[in-house]
Amino acid sequence: MLPKEILKMIRNNFLKIDLRSSFKSISLTLLGTIILALGTGIFLVPFSIVSGGVGSIGILLSKLGFLSVDAWSYIIMWTLFVFGVIFLGIKFSLSTLIATIFYPILLSILLRTNIGFNIISLLVVDGMEVQLSNGSLIVTNLELMDFGRLIIIAIAGGALTGIGCAITFNGGGSTGGIDVLVFIINKFTNIKTSILSLLCDGLIISVGLIISIINRSSFGVYSALIGILSAGIASLMIDIIYNIGSGLVIDINTTKYKEINDYVISNLKRSSTIYDAIGGFSKINRKVIRVVIRTREFVKIKNEIAKIDPNAFLVCYQAKQVNGYGWTPLISSKDNTINMLKKDLFNKKGKKNDNK
Repeated sequence: MLPKEILKMIRNNFLKIDLRSSFKSISLTLLGTIILALGTGIFLVPFSIVSGGVGSIGILLSKLGFLSVDAWSYIIMWTLFVFGVIFLGIKFSLSTLIATIFYPILLSILLRTNIGFNIISLLVVDGMEVQLSNGSLIVTNLELMDFGRLIIIAIAGGALTGIGCAITFNGGGSTGGIDVLVFIINKFTNIKTSILSLLCDGLIISVGLIISIINRSSFGVYSALIGILSAGIASLMIDIIYNIGSGLVIDINTTKYKEINDYVISNLKRSSTIYDAIGGFSKINRKVIRVVIRTREFVKIKNEIAKIDPNAFLVCYQAKQVNGYGWTPLISSKDNTINMLKKDLFNKKGKKNDNK
């Protein structure tokens, strides 16, 4: 297929998409990217807090002296985007496109204009200055920063970056950058993405710590160690916000299913599903009650089950999303742009259309 035909196909498909759902997805992804850039550009980069991600790599590379942090962010984001297209395909890469375009731009705005200058100036102490060097804002005399204030700045930066990432994920997008590298490694090694993400951030922080030790920079050592706290806060915020709307699924294997079921319906105001089951070892016929609850309700139902039937067997696991009565309404979504592009690229037999 010729490039002109591909562009025509994309343009035509953008006219067909469900504008409401697409606007919501794009808005959430863009909002998340803005918050991510704020956390990085206001709190982490100016104070050289290395906590993982593209911003931290930019901090380390900027120490080479010939490019600023935001300039490195352009290079890293677009380089990883290209690698994503090559190794993960266009479908995944499109989900990172908004962040790839806007994150470096927003970072440049914060680090090169009065917007960032005015906010960062409120965070420094006497003897420290916010200056414009080589077109980018820097904070001088960082060693004068007291430890407590630095911790607060790191927590704020970590919280904002975590919130930004979580909102982007909930919008169906991706922050790109290191995420692309994580998914590429996952594709060829099958190591869990959560572990790979932790390893990548840990490696970046470790490099920052080693550089600070070599340069005998006490502030650098402190900022690297505080970066671990910032990364932990970011991870916590992602977990909290990304799992909004999720629930716990509980399977209860019991002989007193009527009493437990009555409690679930009457006290928790939840419905249930009851299955027939046979014990693999005992060969005894029992009932399994499946209930979906909020996380905060778990202790309450567990304690009640223990009172009704101490011999019950309970298994609990998390559901990422729950839709239906009493939860988020189940709404059918129309085909998005990516699915439409796939339909045009592949015929009904699953074979690529021939170039003509």
